[in-house]
Parts: sequence; C-alpha cells; structure tokens
Amino acid sequence: MKPIWLVRSRQIASKMKFWIALVGYNPRETLWSQAIYLAYVIVFFSLWGFAVLALLADQGAWVLSLFSTEPALTSVRLLTGVLLAVALWRGYRAAQTSPFVFSDDDAVLICQTPLDRKQVALAWMLGDWIINSAVYLALAVVLQFAVIQMREPGGIQWAHLPKYWLAGLRVVSVVLLIHLTLSFLTYAIGALRLWENADRPILRLIPVGFAALFLSLAVVNRSGLALLIWPVEYPLRAGFGDVSWLAGIGVALLLASGGLAVFYYSSSRLNLSRAAQESHSRWAFQQVSWLGDTRLSQQMKLHARLRSGHLPTPIPGRIGIWAVVWKERVTTFRIFDIFAVLPWLGILAASLGMMLPLDWGAQLWAFILWVLLAGQQLSKPVRSDLGHWVITRQLPFQAGDLLAVEIGGPASLTIVLGWLAYGISAWAGHTPQTILLALIPAAVLAIALVAAYDVLRQCRSSHLLAGYVPEMGFGGLLIGVVITSIPLVWVPLLTRLPAQPWLSYLMGMLGWGISLVVVYALWRLCAARFRDIE
Repeated sequence: MKPIWLVRSRQIASKMKFWIALVGYNPRETLWSQAIYLAYVIVFFSLWGFAVLALLADQGAWVLSLFSTEPALTSVRLLTGVLLAVALWRGYRAAQTSPFVFSDDDAVLICQTPLDRKQVALAWMLGDWIINSAVYLALAVVLQFAVIQMREPGGIQWAHLPKYWLAGLRVVSVVLLIHLTLSFLTYAIGALRLWENADRPILRLIPVGFAALFLSLAVVNRSGLALLIWPVEYPLRAGFGDVSWLAGIGVALLLASGGLAVFYYSSSRLNLSRAAQESHSRWAFQQVSWLGDTRLSQQMKLHARLRSGHLPTPIPGRIGIWAVVWKERVTTFRIFDIFAVLPWLGILAASLGMMLPLDWGAQLWAFILWVLLAGQQLSKPVRSDLGHWVITRQLPFQAGDLLAVEIGGPASLTIVLGWLAYGISAWAGHTPQTILLALIPAAVLAIALVAAYDVLRQCRSSHLLAGYVPEMGFGGLLIGVVITSIPLVWVPLLTRLPAQPWLSYLMGMLGWGISLVVVYALWRLCAARFRDIE
C-alpha cells in the first residue's frame, strides 16, 4: 500500500509545482523565510478567494432571484442537476475508455507488478477526485454566499467573515462527500469494463438509462423524480441550512460508504495493463493541459482523434468557394468537443450581462468580456487555416471570399446567441431597445474582422511555415472595444436622446448604416493584409 500512495502523492505534488513556482515558493528550500512566505501566500489567496467568491455571489443572487422558489432550495436543485449531469457524462465516458490514467513509468512500476488492484484503483481515483472537486466546491460556496446575501438585506460584510467561512465549510463538507460518492460510481463503471480481457459495451446503457429516467420523470412525474434524487438532495439541503447538518452528513457518509463498497468490488479484477494501454496518450495530454498550454493540448487531442480513425467522407464535388464552405462544415462536426461549448456559453452569459439592467460597471465588464471571448472564437477558423499555410496560400480563391467563409459560421452562431440573450432579457421583463436586433450582426462582424486583422498583422510566412500562428492580442482587444462600441453603446445611447420617435428611428438607421460601412472597410483591410503576408 505504501509504494502505491508514495507514487501517487508525488504525481499530485508534481502537478502543483508549476503553480507553486508562479507565486515564488520553492518547496525544496527548508529556510524559515520560505515557511513564512508560504503562510503569507496561503492567507493572501484565502482572502483573495473569499473576495472573488463574494463578488460572484452578487451575480449568483441575481440568478437565484429569477426563480420563484426559495433561494436555498433553488441552489440545492442547481447543484443537484450539475453534479448528476456531470456524473452521468463521466460514467458514459468511463464505459468507453479507461478513467484510470497511467504514465509510461506507471505502466512499468505499477501495472506490471502484483500489487493489490483495489488499492491502485482507489489511489488513482482519489487523486483525480481531489483535483476535480475544486470546481464544485467553488460553485457551492458561491451559491451559499448568494443565499446568505439574499437573506440578509445588508449583504456580505467583512465583519461577518467567520460566519461566512462556517457556512462555506458546512456546504463544502456535504458537496465533497456527494461528489466522492458519484466519483466512486463512475469509476466503478470503468473498472467493470476493464475486468480481465473482456469488453462490456452494455455498461454504456447505465448512464444513458439513468439520464432517460431523470428526463422522463421531470416531464411526467416530478414527485417520482424528487424521490429518486432524494439521497443527493437531502444532504445538500443540510449544507444550505434547511435541515439538520448532522442528519445530512450522516446520509452523505452512508452514500459514500455504499459507493466505496461498489467501487471495491468492481476494481477487484481490474486489468491494469489494459488501462495503461488505453490511457497512454491521455496522460501526456493531461500534463500539457495542467500547465495551461491550450494550443498544444488541442493539437494533441486532434492528433489522437485522427489516430482513432473515421469513416472516409465522400467529397461532394462543390465548385469554387463552396468547397471551402463544405470544408468548414466538416471541420466543425469532426472536431466537436463538449468542452468547446463552454466559450460559447461564456459569450451568451456576457451578452446577457450587456442586455440586462445591471449597473454600468457590470455592463462595461460584460461588454469587454464579450469582445474578448467573441474575438477569440471568431478568429479560430482563420488561425486554423493559417496553421496550414503551405496549403492555404495556394488556394485559388479571393482573400476576401475566403475570409467571409471562414468567419461566416461562427459569426452566425454569435449573432444567434446575441438574439437569444435579447429574448431572455425580454422574457425576464427587461426589454432592451429594438434597434439592437439590427445592430448585433454589425457588432459581431466588426469584432470578427478586428480579431482577424489583429492576427493577420502579426503573421509572417516564416512563422506560419514553422507552425506558429499568433492569437488576438491586447491591441486587438482595445481596437475591438472601440469599434464595437459604435453599434452596441453609442448608437443605442444616441437614439434615446430625441423626443420624437421618428428622429430616434432615423438616428438608429444612420448608426446602423455607419456600422455596416465600418464592417465593409474592415473586410477590405483584412483581405489586403491576407494577400500581403510575407
């Protein structure tokens, strides 16, 4: 047992070294100054984390206010939904490929030795659980602070800091155990699939079946759904103070014990050699992702998918620029990943922040965040084609047409998200100005072209041939904020000034026309820069 935990603990510690080095702490030095500095870092980031979570609690309180139920009950249901949805997804993935990820050294030192399979599986599962639980704990604390803020008119105050810490620890203790139980069950599915040399594709039906059951009960019989999720919901209610904490923690401990028993039985005949073979490339991908190198991690993920193989796609024989349209469609569906949806959700959230009647500071930050996220997402197709510069520069298409096709798909999605945010805001009773429906497409096209130009102006043929493609920088963000403020800020403000409706309409149409002229000028500028890449 000791050798297993020695190897696993050092792996977890090695993951933390990069982030510890960022704050200037050297764990190899044993001086008193380093110990004092570590204590200072812990205190500083604890207070900083509290401040960030308290700031997010303001937005969380606004979200909870949209529901008619009591804030604590709404928070419990949101957490329950997130925990169960992610657990079902991870269970389905575990039924496809090994959830236990081993390095090359582990494959020799651990997987080829006669160690207890149950202990190896437990060590690897707990190591992943500790890291993965951070997101759920942060969400739980934000919702807890939001509930306290809604119950107390004065809001969160620094004088009540111990009270908030205790409330946060209460909900954290419960969420940790619930997440541990779900992790036991999802890893048990993966361990059952890796029993000896047999593959069991029928295990994929377990999470699919539970997902179908939850959805059908949510539509047909909500009382049955409440009874089914009671073991998860009751401890969370205890964490938010609705019921006794001791009773809730007792139920959570009972669930964790049952999950541990299922996990121990499932991992008794675990084939570690199969797990090491299936997770060989994923270990390297995790190391790169942990360091924050998104570009390299995306390349590794794409290469892994290409190695797995796909059925050949018949070329439809499109003529001219339509061949590029077909290529963009195939690329979108072939490299689709569930995590690729997250930036688009961020764009939707930022769009909502601009549409809803928040204070001007919150709307300003939402606007800047929208420009940043939209610029990054809309410039991805351009950067992808620049990454294959040897092929792209030989295509017999006009630069302007090529840029329009590359930007058209993600720009259309961004426009739809903007209109969706408009509809959600109107549904919540805060209808923005109608002229925004026409100005949103102009703003989206403007930021797409600004981001593309900022990428193109940094490009050099020698860098592109070496595989280096620049990203949108601070200059592109600043110019994007200035230009997109014309349709999204100045035009709506100016249309509010005239007392006559016809004059407001005229000014809105004039601003819309100016925005389209700016978009056309940016398109021609990007096309010229694309042709002039040296």
